[in-house]
Amino acid sequence: MARKSKLSTNWVIRFVPNDVSRFIFHIIASSSSSSIEGGGTLGILRISHVCSSWRSIADNAPELWTNVVLAYRNGVGAFQDVEFLSLVLTKSRNMPLTMEMTTKGRPIFKTSKDVKALELFLRTTHRAKILKLDIDILHALFCFFDLRRLDETHSSNKSRLQVEPGLLLEKLEIHAGYPVDGEIGRDYDFCKLFCPAPSIGTLALYGSGDDFVGLDHITWLEDERIPFEQITSLELTCPIGSEALYDLLSLTTSLQSVFLNYVIAVDDTVYGPVELEELHTISLGGPSYSVTNFEPLSMMMGLESISSPALTTLRLSFIGKWSSKSFQNFLSISPTQIKNLYFDIVGAGDKNRICCLAMLPSLRTLDLTSHAARTINCDFVKAYPLGGEFISAMREWNDTQGQFALCPLLEKLTIDYDTLADTTGNVFADMIEDRWRRSAAGEKGGFELVIKRAEHLGDDPQEMIRLLFLKKAGLNLTIEPVTWLEKLFRRGIPSS
Repeated sequence: MARKSKLSTNWVIRFVPNDVSRFIFHIIASSSSSSIEGGGTLGILRISHVCSSWRSIADNAPELWTNVVLAYRNGVGAFQDVEFLSLVLTKSRNMPLTMEMTTKGRPIFKTSKDVKALELFLRTTHRAKILKLDIDILHALFCFFDLRRLDETHSSNKSRLQVEPGLLLEKLEIHAGYPVDGEIGRDYDFCKLFCPAPSIGTLALYGSGDDFVGLDHITWLEDERIPFEQITSLELTCPIGSEALYDLLSLTTSLQSVFLNYVIAVDDTVYGPVELEELHTISLGGPSYSVTNFEPLSMMMGLESISSPALTTLRLSFIGKWSSKSFQNFLSISPTQIKNLYFDIVGAGDKNRICCLAMLPSLRTLDLTSHAARTINCDFVKAYPLGGEFISAMREWNDTQGQFALCPLLEKLTIDYDTLADTTGNVFADMIEDRWRRSAAGEKGGFELVIKRAEHLGDDPQEMIRLLFLKKAGLNLTIEPVTWLEKLFRRGIPSS
C-alpha cells in the first residue's frame, strides 16, 4: 500500500521562500490600503505577529511600511497613537514614502497631545514622494498654534512647526476643504515643504461632498510659494470656480496634462482661454453638477478655458450631457490635431458620438468603453448603447475623397461588447471588416480592434462569432477576457 504523505501544519511557514512570502505580504498590504486600516500597515502588523519567521520577513521588508496614513478619527477626536506612527516610520527605514493626512470633518485641537502625531508626520514629510494634505487639518493646526502663542509660556513657538524641504516630492495632493486665510500658517515656515521641491511635477486638488476649489485656495497656494512653474500634470477631481481655474492655469504654464471636473461660473465675468503651449492631454471626468435643480450644466464648459495647440489626446468620461456648442468653441480657440479620443459621456447617444467624430478627422485611436455609468449604482444612470445609426455612420464611404466619412485615419477602435445595442446580427462586424479591408491601414494589416467585457456575450453572440472568423482571416483583434467561444475557435474551427 502506498504511503500517504501529509504536510505539517507549519510547512508553509517553514519552507516557502522568503521572496514568495514577501510578495504575498505586498498583496495583503495593497488590499487593505485604506485610511481606516492605516494605509495597509495594520494588516502587515498583524501578519508579523503570526510567527517569528513572518515577523523577520516583515521587519526586513521596509517597502511594506511606506504607505503612511494619518487619519483623524472624528468619533474619538484624535489621531492614532504617535507610537504607532513612529513604529511605521521606523520600519520603513529611509525609503521614500507615500504620506496622507485625512479627516471626515473639521478637527479641533485643544492640547499638545492632540497634535503630537501630526507634528511627527510633518517632520517626516521630507521623505515623501507623494504627499496628501488636508486643508481642514492644517487650518486647525495653525489655529491651535496661534492660540498657544498667546500664552506667555509658549512665546517661542513661532518655529514649532519643523518642516524640511521636500527634496523627494513628486506629487502633491491637497484636499480643498475649509477656505484657508492666507495669513494663517505664514509664521510656521510651512512653505519649506515646497521650497525647494526640485522633483515635483504633479499637483492634485480634490474634495468631497460640496467642496470646491475657490480663488482663496489658489491665493493661499501662491502665498505658500508652491512651485507652479514646475507643475506638468494638474488634477482637479472636484469642481472649481471659473476665476480660480483661470488663475491656476495662468500659473501652471508648463502643463502637459490636465484633469478637469465641473467649472462653476462664480460671476458674470467672462475669462478668456489660457494658452498652454505644451499641453498634450486633457481629461474631463466626474459627475456633472447643477446650479439649479432644473438646469444641469455641461461639464464640457471647462474646455472653453483652455487653448492648447499641442493637444493630441482628449478623454471625456463623465455623467452628464454632451454639448456641441462647447466643443465647437473649444476647437475654434484651440486649433489642434487630436489623435486619441476616449468618449464615455453617459448622456450621449449615437447622434452625439457622430457629431463629435465629425469634428475630429485626425483621429487615430478611438476608445468607446463605458466606465462612468458603472461608478454609480443607479438604475436610471445608464450609458446609451452603440446603435445602428452610429455603426452605419462609421461604415459610410466617401467615393469622392476615397476615404471613410468619419475617422478616415482611424487605426484602433476599443469597445465594450455589452454596449452593442444588437449582437444578433453582423452589423458591427460588417463595419469592422470594411474598415479593415478598405482603409489604408487595413491594407497593411494595421487596423486594430479591442473588445472588452467579452464575458457578457448575451443570448446570441452572433457578432462575436463573425469577428472571430475575421480574426482567423487576419484582423488584429484582441478580446478581453478570453471567452469560451474564442477558446473553441482556437481548437481549429476552419475559417469561412
